[in-house]
Amino acid sequence: MKRFNDRRTLVSAALAGTALAVSASRAYAQAQAWPARPIRLVVPFATGGGSDFIGRFMAQRLGQSLGQPVVVENRPGAGSTLGIEMVVKSPPDGYTFGLIASSYTVTPSLYRLRFDPVTDITPVLQFSQGPMVVVVPKSLPVKSFTDLIALARARPGELNYASAGQGSITHLACAHFAELAGLRMTHVPYKGTGPALTDTMSGQTQLFFSSTATALPHVQS
Repeated sequence: MKRFNDRRTLVSAALAGTALAVSASRAYAQAQAWPARPIRLVVPFATGGGSDFIGRFMAQRLGQSLGQPVVVENRPGAGSTLGIEMVVKSPPDGYTFGLIASSYTVTPSLYRLRFDPVTDITPVLQFSQGPMVVVVPKSLPVKSFTDLIALARARPGELNYASAGQGSITHLACAHFAELAGLRMTHVPYKGTGPALTDTMSGQTQLFFSSTATALPHVQS
């Protein structure tokens, strides 16, 4: 009996939820065979970022629910398309899942894909969304968003803003902000949220739009 769709299964966004566990349990009840071995969860972002944290938390909870280890494999690059391509090319047997973020909606416009972003995957569920915050280093002489805009206008082209990669939501958010405010800043793409946030906190870049979950530990420290 074929228990999984021919298209690859893809977990969308963040925290592990009951709906995914119920769906998996249903397949297991039908054939009494799944999961019979460890499951792979591909996180198409670098370690240390919000998506990586979410993926690892999800893997832990799923492993507890399913009784099999869920192993996280980070494959960053090309706006998350490298990791998703790995999911697409994996056997459609229910043992490889992928995690995607909102940037996935724009990557087909930025990269030449070797897979169909719609028909080659099967979304399972969306279970997280949240706000973004603006992160600047302590050395930057600003105390408010208004101060930041004034500084960027006074120093056109001098401020660098970091992102988790070309076409990532962190890139698009800051680019949109710059356009709305009439600012000229330089984009510095990184391979993931972790290194982008680290360099911003150290002052190598001056601005980063981050998820709240990723930025909060740094803000509190």
